[in-house]
Amino acid sequence: MTECILCNAPLEATDRRLEYPCGCHAVHSTCGIRRLQADYNTYNDHAFACQTCQRVLITGELPQVDEEPTAPVRSPAFQSDYKQLKKKRVRWNRVNKAFQRRVHQTYLQFLEEMRLNLESIHARKEMLIRTLKASEEYLEARRETTGLTRLENLFRTRYNLGWGELDEYKFLVGRQLRLRTPLRFLHNRFRLRL
Repeated sequence: MTECILCNAPLEATDRRLEYPCGCHAVHSTCGIRRLQADYNTYNDHAFACQTCQRVLITGELPQVDEEPTAPVRSPAFQSDYKQLKKKRVRWNRVNKAFQRRVHQTYLQFLEEMRLNLESIHARKEMLIRTLKASEEYLEARRETTGLTRLENLFRTRYNLGWGELDEYKFLVGRQLRLRTPLRFLHNRFRLRL
């Protein structure tokens, strides 16, 4: 049983294979095609020679300095499909850019029309938040939140508990408590969504 010299796996009787023209080696057909494709795509300029008898199988040629390397030859059907695809992409780019310009112009017009309304809405919102912050309920809720946070931290450090262990005792821990502070609640409640 011989083995493929490209992947070093044994060649079974049922495997599809390619043999060197000199007859020294055989390779799996997939290994040989993959190797040939890699060398073709990178314009490899080395000559392919048999490792055993050193017979040159395919000679590589270096491109001249003043000449461009030749591109792979494509079929006419490929060329026509490629041109059609390229035209479609150019058209798509043009149409898409026109649509984006239209959306941008409409958005700027919308902002100009709504600017006064938005400014009055934001001013009213800020006034209401300032009024609520001055209320007795807000100040009392803030004092209680601060007291709860301090007491929780003291309890945690005194008994060497982690946030997970506090969660077992049904405490509002970490992020849960921060999300329920009076200031956060106020800003979330008056958040404007357009």
